[in-house]
Amino acid sequence: MVTLAGQLPGSSAGGATVVVLVESPLGTLDNPVPDTLTWTPVAYGTADASGNYSVPVPDGAAVDAAEAGNNGHANFFVTAVSGSAATIAGVPVNLSDTASSEPIGGTVTSDPTDFDGFTPMTADEQATWAQQYNAMQAAAVQGSVTPADDTRPCSWSKIASMEDSVRIGEMHVADVAGSQARWHYAVTADNEFSVGVGQDGTHWSASGTDTVSNSIGADSGFPRGGGYYLYVNGHEYFGKYHNTTGLTGVCHDLYMTHATSSAGDSYDGLNHPATNPWGECHSDPYGLVTIAHGGGTYDKDFSHAIHYGGVATVYGFTVGGRTGYTHNIHIGLQNNGTTNTYACGRGQMPGVPVLYNNPW
Repeated sequence: MVTLAGQLPGSSAGGATVVVLVESPLGTLDNPVPDTLTWTPVAYGTADASGNYSVPVPDGAAVDAAEAGNNGHANFFVTAVSGSAATIAGVPVNLSDTASSEPIGGTVTSDPTDFDGFTPMTADEQATWAQQYNAMQAAAVQGSVTPADDTRPCSWSKIASMEDSVRIGEMHVADVAGSQARWHYAVTADNEFSVGVGQDGTHWSASGTDTVSNSIGADSGFPRGGGYYLYVNGHEYFGKYHNTTGLTGVCHDLYMTHATSSAGDSYDGLNHPATNPWGECHSDPYGLVTIAHGGGTYDKDFSHAIHYGGVATVYGFTVGGRTGYTHNIHIGLQNNGTTNTYACGRGQMPGVPVLYNNPW
């Protein structure tokens, strides 16, 4: 079981009713952008006077299906109503992926900035929300994980799809003869991207994130020599969806766009990332690792949780990405030269978000 917690945005969020929905399916090799997405209600709760909520999500068929189709991760949406207005945020959760740098289950906490703000609902939408919330309560009283029959899931129909090149990481190699690095992007690697929602399919608000899997079922990677420092790019699939349920209060918006799967490839990006902010590893306050000359290696970096803004623009929505989500995005360093080199990063080794390789 996982618990979704956090604080809703705004001063009027106190006492808001909260329903958690889980999305399925995600893209596959044969269908990287599904024709239809479904958000199934799986849990409910009420925020306290300050807008804080904590909602346990029980195991069940809908959650299991989402987890099975996404390398052990599930994409939840926390939707809340306060008075006559609603807000929503996507919350990806690691349920069973032991290779991930993210903990399995437990409590996953969202920040108020993850939500897109409360927007007004019509009277019909408010009535439908009340019906859904009451049905969730009835299902819980009856001991059923599956919501009651009168609780309608949100249904989204694909109206467009695209494949785009996005930034998935960066690699730095010491400018020393004999130094080299290898970027490795494993078959089970997952990436996290922001979700866009809106009323017209043109103007978007960021509404949390989702996690997408490598859909082609193959590893990728490449070696690079001394002096290399570039961003690493890969291709991701994105879908633009229309809310066919017709309930913007329950499903919150009429249009949505987000990534649905990864192509699994990786290659040189176009731009240089920032170099080591301390100039050299010996000045890094978090410490360093020595890569001995004559064949020394360092392959324990599991580069996780580096967030890039503006990794792509899809259907007018600027996408942010949190890349290196699992241990399966991996950088290995080797030193075949005649002098030692050093590895360090912005954090405690080995799990740093960016790995630097310097001559000193």
